[in-house]
Amino acid sequence: DLHFLKSEYEQVREELLAAKSIHERAFPSPRTTGQVRFRYIYRPMSQIGGDYLFASVHNPADDASPVTLVLFDVTGHGIAAALTANRLQFELARIIGEDPDIEPGALLKMLNRYVSLTLSDSAVLVTAMAMRADPQNSTLTASNAGHPTGVLRLGSGELKHVEASVPPLGVVSGDEFLPKDHVYPFAPGDSMVAYTDGVTEARNKSGDF
Repeated sequence: DLHFLKSEYEQVREELLAAKSIHERAFPSPRTTGQVRFRYIYRPMSQIGGDYLFASVHNPADDASPVTLVLFDVTGHGIAAALTANRLQFELARIIGEDPDIEPGALLKMLNRYVSLTLSDSAVLVTAMAMRADPQNSTLTASNAGHPTGVLRLGSGELKHVEASVPPLGVVSGDEFLPKDHVYPFAPGDSMVAYTDGVTEARNKSGDF
């Protein structure tokens, strides 16, 4: 019995590591050149999770290309959350592929429709923040659907907070879901910080938040 349990454990462990590798390879490469740059840190609470960052550089060869980022967090942990995140990744790629200039609010509206149509029977909710930085007109447009508040830090040190204007994806559908686009000036030296609740709900060694 012990030998059987050990072999079953090893098989599950190998499959989990393989799923983790596939999930993490789907993350975008940080952008270290160009007028709009981004980087991120991904540290799941368990082996694998439902947090994901989608990135689209509209014209990688153009130094002043607009960049669209979508940070989202699927409820739950483990393989089920990661599989859902991968489904959303493919849907985001389809939306951006069909309309590279789509504004964040409209993007979240389309993604909410997808979640409502395909995941409503799974009791899955998704928080998301979509951002579009456009150096050609020096603006950052951001829209928040139930996600932790984003922080825009201007070069002057002034902070602006991007709060949610609608509930998480999948809570309401159709015309009830009207995400707001927040438009800010975005110049060299300005930065946007977005994160998932893994930051705000992290605990120290004593178990305190």
